[in-house]
Amino acid sequence: MYKILSRKRVRGKRYSKYVVSFETSWPKDAKKLYLVSIFTSYFPGRYEMKKRGDKAIVTVQLKEGIYPYLFFDDKFESYLDLDNPKKETIKLESKETDFSIAEVGIDRLINAYHEGGFHPDLIIHDEYDPSFVSYFLDYTVIRLTTIKNEVNEVLVEYEHEGKIRRVKAKRLFNDRYRDYYEAIIEGYVTKYRFLLNLGNTARYFGLEGIDDDRFITISPKISNLEWWLGCIYYLIFPDSFDSETHSDFIEKSKEIPRRRIYLGGDLRGIIRRLNYLKELGVDAIYLTPIYKAMSYHRYDVIDHFAIDSYLGDLEDFSELVKSAHKNSIKIILDLVIHHSAPLAPMFLDLIENKRSKYKNWYRLRKDPHRLPVYLMNDFLEFLRTGNLSKRLLNEKPFYEAFFSSWKMPKFNHKNPEVLDYFKKIVRFWLDKGVDGFRIDVAHAVPDHFLEEIYNEVKKYGNDKVVILEISYGLDHYPLGKIADSAMNYDLRRLILDFFLYKKISSHAFVVKLTQQYFSLPIFVSNSLYNLLGSHDTKRISSIVEKSKEILCNMYAFLFANYGSPSLYYGDEIGMEGGEDPDCRRAMIWNESQWDKELMHFIKQLIELRKRFKVLRYGFFAYEAIDEDSFKIIRSYGNEKFIALFNRASEKVLKIVLDSNYLNLFNNHINSIFYLKNFLYLYKLNN
Repeated sequence: MYKILSRKRVRGKRYSKYVVSFETSWPKDAKKLYLVSIFTSYFPGRYEMKKRGDKAIVTVQLKEGIYPYLFFDDKFESYLDLDNPKKETIKLESKETDFSIAEVGIDRLINAYHEGGFHPDLIIHDEYDPSFVSYFLDYTVIRLTTIKNEVNEVLVEYEHEGKIRRVKAKRLFNDRYRDYYEAIIEGYVTKYRFLLNLGNTARYFGLEGIDDDRFITISPKISNLEWWLGCIYYLIFPDSFDSETHSDFIEKSKEIPRRRIYLGGDLRGIIRRLNYLKELGVDAIYLTPIYKAMSYHRYDVIDHFAIDSYLGDLEDFSELVKSAHKNSIKIILDLVIHHSAPLAPMFLDLIENKRSKYKNWYRLRKDPHRLPVYLMNDFLEFLRTGNLSKRLLNEKPFYEAFFSSWKMPKFNHKNPEVLDYFKKIVRFWLDKGVDGFRIDVAHAVPDHFLEEIYNEVKKYGNDKVVILEISYGLDHYPLGKIADSAMNYDLRRLILDFFLYKKISSHAFVVKLTQQYFSLPIFVSNSLYNLLGSHDTKRISSIVEKSKEILCNMYAFLFANYGSPSLYYGDEIGMEGGEDPDCRRAMIWNESQWDKELMHFIKQLIELRKRFKVLRYGFFAYEAIDEDSFKIIRSYGNEKFIALFNRASEKVLKIVLDSNYLNLFNNHINSIFYLKNFLYLYKLNN
């Protein structure tokens, strides 16, 4: 069962998140138990439960909301909360799963909205949370949320050069029960308070809450103009990109659909295509794992300190980094910290030695030295050949593992030696000149571990980026504290639901987009790794099939939205492919097979993003026009940009603006435009 214990007190009469405990009976034969929900990306690992007698319990801090949840054990088996009658079936990707439901703060919120009046305890502003106050370039962004329609106006008063100045906060958006306000102030504000206009009266909301006129004092992290803000990423799956040393690469590449085999792509193949990437306009290459590993995808790492010999060696890698930097292209490596291969030296040692010093490096469910002889023999045969016997396939691994796979034993992230090991790995590659890391399965790693890795990376300079893999609910993770950015699969699902599947209206689309924007520090929002495709998804051209118009609409949106747009290798030329592994087909280098119209369009989008600062760094707002269309408004300094989108192309809309704008795709200047699919409009300063 779950229980709301209290609310986190920010200070005095100011509150923010709810403190919630989750409790269940400890399952028989389980050694570990985890709480799983949207705030763990629906995957076990972030929140481990403690055993108290025959019960399992964990306490977490949550924003008000409705949370589907389950309990997962160390065998990757799930359990409903049998003490909670509220259930719901939720579809995650293609699978439907029953969840228990926790309603956190919802009754209080709904009652407050319907009873009317004024509820200062439900005004939320937490200066210790960078999503509420942050510095972004030369601005301070301050946010506050209230019950919907309770406050007529929010003013922010702040100190500047010994004087008190006042700015009106903009109502950025509202949902069913709340209004969300944002004030953007030029310069670095260190002291401020709110003045709430309630109609007949005005009341301060300051240091300790309502009717306190003392200033809130802050010293948030200063966000500099780092290269990854609004940059262009290009994701390369090394085995599939190009090869200079394997003569059978082209022949193997002809087989469709792709199988789970080595095609033979290598580092030198990437080096010789850097001119292509430079001409395309990418700022950074994100490489999936390049380490010595058991398989072609290399997420089953044997040695993080060695290059897979199939790809090349450290000399090849050094040349890649040097050549990429010479072309103003950054290199991002995939860091696999959740699990290793069972052939990793540390894991082999604990199998071979009863008193192995690595015994606590992994989450062992059973003592490997007490397993039945037949099971250990089958396991050793698997290590020699890579083939799993039927008996192993019918058994759970004797260790916790990624999706309970024999091929990926999970590290023990509570062990400080494991943390030191990964800090050493980080230092090794940063010393080789890499520009940052994408952390695999980060959503299933405890926050403290991620924060330690993040801080280690930042010792090499704030220009080194850390990106997390988070499959669901990235706004529930403390980004800005444990990482600079995250892969925005949430956005990808929204884009497909609106533009392609038409499951949601533009009004719902706009609210969901703004909720994500508001829930993150401004410097994180503008750093998010936004994608339409990756090595884990079906190719975007195959998803849309013949709907080229929709595909271009989605790309135009991706490049107009906050964050950093990414391209999965080959998507720019219209490559096709099904689910993993078919989405990892060999890159097509025969230009006669390219969709050159699509490539020209994407190059245009990249050029525009590089040309106009407002497209990379601009502040953000959305407005729904009707059920099928909406607009994005971005502003930065004296620049203003408007993008308009219409998914119902048979219904052309007349758009009348308050002044002349430049159409960035045809260079026409006007204040009246006609919207069929999308428009990129740049305001001209008269």
